[in-house]
Amino acid sequence: MKKLLFKISILFALPFLFSCEKEVVDPSEEAQALALVSESREASCQDFSYFHKYDGRVSLGNAWGKLVLVGFAEGVPLQAKKWLLSLHPQVDSIEGETFLYSGVLTIVRLKPNSTCFDATKLMKRLEKHPSVLFANPTFSTPSEDPAVDAWLGVSNEFLVSIEGSGTLAQLEQLVQKTNTKIVFSLSDEIHILSADKKAAGSVLEVVSQFNEQSFITLAEPNLLFQFSPSAASSDRASAARAFSDSKQRFLKKARR
Repeated sequence: MKKLLFKISILFALPFLFSCEKEVVDPSEEAQALALVSESREASCQDFSYFHKYDGRVSLGNAWGKLVLVGFAEGVPLQAKKWLLSLHPQVDSIEGETFLYSGVLTIVRLKPNSTCFDATKLMKRLEKHPSVLFANPTFSTPSEDPAVDAWLGVSNEFLVSIEGSGTLAQLEQLVQKTNTKIVFSLSDEIHILSADKKAAGSVLEVVSQFNEQSFITLAEPNLLFQFSPSAASSDRASAARAFSDSKQRFLKKARR
């Protein structure tokens, strides 16, 4: 009887013994598998776009895997920002900060080889923190110098004109409905608004909602465009002209 039980025990143990054998994986096959996963993630990345009053659907493309623009609540010190960002494995460092009408915008650099999937996931996770007001994407733009990183970024601000189309009372009603804010007025008809995570959609979605209103002459996202510090002075001058041209186009379209 003891011999029979011993044999039965061995039979039950055999599958477990064989399952403990280490599977040998070809490094090249593993690399190919990882590449396929990365490609599938990038293929499924969100295409960021908005509806323009005159140009229709404007596509900005997939989020850039190098930078994310983050807005923290007023009064959050730099050390607290660094600590919160360190909780996320995709984050490498704080690239810098810039000032907008609505407050400070923190430029966050992701770790090398991050993808649009990583950037999008990071933005969603950051916005779950109470001290984060918004997290928006950046997009890589063409540069004549391969060593220069040129990028376009979506801030939390957007420009709105009601010139010749609507009244301030109508605009204020829409602001309340979309849970946005008027942060600065260039004139009685042209205003700069902001949209954070509590708004009725992302800033691009809110811009689309504004452009769908008949009393809105034009709404445009307040995009940021920047070269790396190593950019030549001629590149910086070109960027400044692009900013100026963009504002002129907005004002011309707003006065149609």
